[in-house]
Amino acid sequence: MGSEREALWRRVVDVKYGSLWGGWCSKEVKDPYGMSLWKNIRKEWKSFSKHLYMEVGNGVRIRFWHDHWCGEEPLKVTFPELFSIARDKEASIADLMSFGTWVLHWDLSFNRNVHDWKLESLTSFMDIHLCYIPSRGTGKDDHRCWERPSNKNFVVKRYYRSLSPPHSTLFLWKIIWKTKVPPRVTFFLWTATLGKVLTIDNLRKQGLILLDWCCMCKRSGESVDHLFLHCSVAMELWSLVFGMQWVMPRTVLDLFGAWLGKMGQHGSILVWKMVPHCLVWCLWREWNAWHFDDSERNHFWA
Repeated sequence: MGSEREALWRRVVDVKYGSLWGGWCSKEVKDPYGMSLWKNIRKEWKSFSKHLYMEVGNGVRIRFWHDHWCGEEPLKVTFPELFSIARDKEASIADLMSFGTWVLHWDLSFNRNVHDWKLESLTSFMDIHLCYIPSRGTGKDDHRCWERPSNKNFVVKRYYRSLSPPHSTLFLWKIIWKTKVPPRVTFFLWTATLGKVLTIDNLRKQGLILLDWCCMCKRSGESVDHLFLHCSVAMELWSLVFGMQWVMPRTVLDLFGAWLGKMGQHGSILVWKMVPHCLVWCLWREWNAWHFDDSERNHFWA
């Protein structure tokens, strides 16, 4: 929003919701009515902005203490003792920066003198941060870029990876999306892998008052991993496939991550890839039959 200042969509959002300091983002959307598209986009700003880095131009739109423009984090986080006694905590860089005979000067002031135990922090502050020279020149506009170094261009994949847990980088997503099964089964397996299927535990998180028990094995603690892997009914079905009792992985994600390791490049690999899709889908249909039809579809392992 801060980069495309003349774009029509940006001006519409600005008129409707207003802008935060510097114009980098709209104000938070709190109206309980109206379109939810921008409301949901705006909700992720706090998470998204953590990966942004400020390149200083004229310094008008960058706050000296609050924005990430120098070092690894905002100055108020790196030097909380100095921030607490700063005279103008909301000052922009342009308010504090000046060039005299092409030499950069910083005009910082504090409410009181720095105590002796803060001198080390002040020295570090002066040596490291106030020697910083704006990289874009004072005649240019301030600029926001994706992380540091600033030569990284933003792509959705980078932000997606930042939101994913560390182990997900090893996840073989192709075994779900490239398997020869109906699209609705593929999408459901992806939802189950993310732990978003509407099992009892997820419904309870949404505020529904429900008895936390598994309708198939009659035990407490129904979750996505329990329903598809650790329920006694599910384990019986998996055992029929392998012809023996098999120690199930901890999560559905772990199941798919390890699924190809056993078979390697076997000739029936295409069929093997479909096995977890078929079993999980059968278990889900059985679960629905128990809940909504008040019946058992036990013929799925007959």
